[in-house]
Amino acid sequence: MLVDIHTHQLKSEGFEAIQILNYFIQDESIDPNAKELFSVGLHPWHADLIDWIPEKLSIFLTKPNLVAIGEIGIDKLNSTPLPHQIAIFKDQAQIAHKQGLPIIIHCVKAYSEILAVKKK
Repeated sequence: MLVDIHTHQLKSEGFEAIQILNYFIQDESIDPNAKELFSVGLHPWHADLIDWIPEKLSIFLTKPNLVAIGEIGIDKLNSTPLPHQIAIFKDQAQIAHKQGLPIIIHCVKAYSEILAVKKK
């Protein structure tokens, strides 16, 4: 069985794979009662669009179909200041760790920063 760990739109019938729908945390169309497997997080491209507080993830943590935190990460080609991206990534990675969830990482030219967060 194939697993699509990161999609923004579920494929139609006949697509024989497990699909994990990726939600952006600021997306108001998220249905926390939906039945499909999903991941959710604050993407670094959107880090300046909302006021980040870690509790924004809390409404999703009790959902049995939440299977990962993401897409989260650091993108040095993004205009959001690097320290802000790192802080948000770190918060989300810590939440995932505490919940025993994997993370889906977005990393652009920031391997050393991602590894530094992992080491801490």
